[in-house]
Amino acid sequence: MWRPELRRRAELSATEVAELAELGRRSWAASDEPDARYPGGIVWSPPTWLALVREPGGRLVGRAGVLERAVLWGGVPVLVGGVSSVSTDPDYRGQGVASAAVSTLATFLCQELRATAGLLLASRMGTPVYRRLGWQVVDGPLQCEQPDGPLLWTTAFPDKPAMAWTCTGALPTGPVDLQGLPW
Repeated sequence: MWRPELRRRAELSATEVAELAELGRRSWAASDEPDARYPGGIVWSPPTWLALVREPGGRLVGRAGVLERAVLWGGVPVLVGGVSSVSTDPDYRGQGVASAAVSTLATFLCQELRATAGLLLASRMGTPVYRRLGWQVVDGPLQCEQPDGPLLWTTAFPDKPAMAWTCTGALPTGPVDLQGLPW
């Protein structure tokens, strides 16, 4: 059983930040997700907190991040925990690493951040994992910001759905405006 360690991103050492970058490179290099625009052509908000997953020898094999933001969901301000930066070392895929990291953050965002919901932008590879964990595809369109203006995520990336985790019962409905950069 994996036991993620929850850490503030701002408190990581330079060595740990380098580990995160290397894990990201290994994960994406072994993925069919990247295309001409995703993820490198998008400006992202960094997470505030990270769930770090290490093998018994100490090597970083997985991570997931979360930030706190008020978004407009159906025209109403809603506090969400934005889950991002989910990565698993290719040698550890299918072993529950990402599931452990995301589940740790779902509990954290509900209990500690007191968010109404968790919200993430799922990759093709991640969508089935999040479904198994109980995340639901958001019913409305999702908009976010980019340096060159608004981006309608659901139109630009129809194969990368917005998904939500409820902390309080029923999820809000309607269009979602992230009120800033995506995560």
